Amino acid sequence: MGGYALFAEFSKDGATQCAGLDVTRYDVDMLQNRLSNYELIKSQEYLYINPNKSPRPYIYTLFQRKL
Repeated sequence: MGGYALFAEFSKDGATQCAGLDVTRYDVDMLQNRLSNYELIKSQEYLYINPNKSPRPYIYTLFQRKL
């Protein structure tokens, strides 16, 4: 059976750092290219407002393993 992979990543439009550390930012195409054995089922952008009132865009993706 095909398994699933769920990712919650910093969006390409998001911050370049978090807690003073550099982060890698992704978009759907970048994740799809890394997961050639998986098919994208759904993606959704999410905007989190942190306690400092700064918006932090994320991207959520759900993949299913190809059979």
